[in-house]
Amino acid sequence: LDLEDNKDIQDSHLQGICEQLSLRVRYLGLKGTRIRKLPQEMRKLKHLEILYVGSTRISELPQEIGELKHLRILDVRNTDITELPLQIRELQHLHTLDVRNTPISELPPQVGKLQNLKIMCVRSTGVRELPKEIGELNHLQILDVRNTRVRELPWQAGQISQSLRVLAGDSGDGVRLPEGVCEALINGIP
Repeated sequence: LDLEDNKDIQDSHLQGICEQLSLRVRYLGLKGTRIRKLPQEMRKLKHLEILYVGSTRISELPQEIGELKHLRILDVRNTDITELPLQIRELQHLHTLDVRNTPISELPPQVGKLQNLKIMCVRSTGVRELPKEIGELNHLQILDVRNTRVRELPWQAGQISQSLRVLAGDSGDGVRLPEGVCEALINGIP
């Protein structure tokens, strides 16, 4: 269900959509709408795989987001969301998490539970430090920390996916890799 840039959609409409189309919706695109709040009824979208709420007026994700067990893509870029709910850990099928251009300043340690996460974008946020639990994301392929204050990656060399790409920097500053990582990368140690 693509409602992108539909300025007539209001919060009350979204509640009705969740109740009436709960079994059928796999994609919900709200980008550019005037939605301010995701309703608790979101939990009824049991088969939802893709949720785009970027460029909306949303300032928080409801706890019920954790009940969307089939969610693969969560895109909240360009919103006023300041934190991710702890229930994010329940999204075991999530492979893309995009929080770029939000006021988020900290990622909860629960992101380390997202074992299928392949892409994480925290670009242009207030994030200064990544939680050490990110080192548990064995399938992570792209970590975008550009235009953040992240200057150090928290995991050990043995846990890094061989195909991980870290997109970093915003000025001349680099990102310091953990001890042993440079040697592992140079020597080709998996």
